[in-house]
Amino acid sequence: MRIPLNPTIHDIARFSGEEFPLWSFVEEQGDTALHGHRFVEVAFLTGGEVGHRTPFGLERVRRGDVLVIPEGGLHGYEEAAKCRLINLLFAPHRLPLQLLDLYTHPGYRRLFMTDVETFERLGGYPRLTLPPGVFRQVRGCLKEIIRIEQGDAPGRRCRMMGYLMVILSLLADLCGGKPEEAPPARGGVDRVVRYLNGNFQRQIRLEELAWMAAMSENSLLHHFSGMIGTTPMKYLTRLRIRYAAELLHNTDMPVAEVAESAGFADPAYFSRAFRRETGLAPLDYRSSGRRDFCGGGRKV
Repeated sequence: MRIPLNPTIHDIARFSGEEFPLWSFVEEQGDTALHGHRFVEVAFLTGGEVGHRTPFGLERVRRGDVLVIPEGGLHGYEEAAKCRLINLLFAPHRLPLQLLDLYTHPGYRRLFMTDVETFERLGGYPRLTLPPGVFRQVRGCLKEIIRIEQGDAPGRRCRMMGYLMVILSLLADLCGGKPEEAPPARGGVDRVVRYLNGNFQRQIRLEELAWMAAMSENSLLHHFSGMIGTTPMKYLTRLRIRYAAELLHNTDMPVAEVAESAGFADPAYFSRAFRRETGLAPLDYRSSGRRDFCGGGRKV
């Protein structure tokens, strides 16, 4: 899917200004063009699967996954297969004072107080997979928000905010763990991210990244995925794909040389990975004139 020059931006004004900052609804998800929002969207997949398109590529998501789209972020859906989701739309800067305590939670800040430019540098928007127990709890809270929202009982907005606080707290815990444990884990993950950004053309193993972060491989996978929204090796592949897209757009280098320059040892694997990420083979991407996966001349 080619990113439109002027994608649709849905504004808070589309919804009742008095009722915002919170709105939730159930949707049978079909194909949706790339669009953005002037609020945060959290999509909870409750059934089926669908291709989630962002400026960083296309990834398949399914029941139990949670997608966080920041204010101003672009996304769309493709190739839906009986996909059912519950959308939660809210404006973090308009939430009541009772939620101020959440602002100190590192997971909350990571998910909902990070701007779109930072996510672009990191190579993607957050995606979480809920454990079964948490999935049932979150789905129950969302259904209650929708039920209350459709009524007119006194105090309904207060009760809706209560369920919202439960949902946001659960997601923040999944993303960041306990606040007191976050600083050392954050430092280790930051070191890995900086190293990958500057050395993605090298051959890199998970073992050396874990040593750099001063944690076990399993701990690194857990903390990196929670903070960045993907695994270290998938993040590395995205960096390489974006750099390769830049070379394909700006040079006449053969595909094999592009693959090697971007850090792929096997040209055939590079072609498969490139198609999986962009939807096009390398030569087709070059001839299309697309720039949506290019790194803009930066190795990020």
